[in-house]
Amino acid sequence: MGKSERLLNKKAIILDKKPNIYQESQLTKTLNISLPLDTEIKVISLLSNNSVKVILPNNIAGFISGDEELNFIESAWITSDTQVYNDINNDVDQIIINQGQEIEIINPVDDNWLRIRLLEENDKYKFLFLKSNVEDFITEDNACEYIGSSINDGVNRDDTIKNLVNQGIIKSQAELLYDKTVDLIKKYESSPEGREEMRKAYSRRMFYGLLWTVGGIIATSVSYDSSSSGGSYYIFYGAVIYGIWDILSGLYGWMKYS
Repeated sequence: MGKSERLLNKKAIILDKKPNIYQESQLTKTLNISLPLDTEIKVISLLSNNSVKVILPNNIAGFISGDEELNFIESAWITSDTQVYNDINNDVDQIIINQGQEIEIINPVDDNWLRIRLLEENDKYKFLFLKSNVEDFITEDNACEYIGSSINDGVNRDDTIKNLVNQGIIKSQAELLYDKTVDLIKKYESSPEGREEMRKAYSRRMFYGLLWTVGGIIATSVSYDSSSSGGSYYIFYGAVIYGIWDILSGLYGWMKYS
């Protein structure tokens, strides 16, 4: 993938407006193809000229404008047994989906309902409706955000996966999400934007480490001076050691991403 291409790899579905599909990224020659409503496409990447590479049914490659409004499909997992409905106009026609069941959120119908789908055993999708005020699910984006925060906080892989399982995600899927998040972090850190952001972060760490070190030395000096008449004084070695550690860690990281 080139520097001017941003990987997306998301699924989207055609709803109200059918986008123009082009043969090439310059968006000059259209493909002679018409996509019916509810057609699923795969959004691969966003290019520097604001064109988007997509994969259509039958693995046909094409491009659309980045200004097109796409409805992205969002994976989610049920965190407790939840009622879903076959028809939003019939509250009686309902079924229960169990904790851990994977669903895909297609689109909001209105302020009260979400349209979702389940993959059945015959590899066909069943479309259902979920009340939008139900919070008994966790989306893939939320799970990946939680994993990223856990990694940043120093939580190990096993504990992070265990916490996701406790929220309703099956273990094998939690492991896949964890590995996917780690891979995304590595790709971001190796990109020009990511490397610049990491350099800034480690520079801030060196700066704050310097503040801790200088602050510890000054506090120790003030305490020593106040005890010149023979009293006791404090050595703030904890702040100094913590500050030196941050300076060295920040310097190592800054050099790594420079």
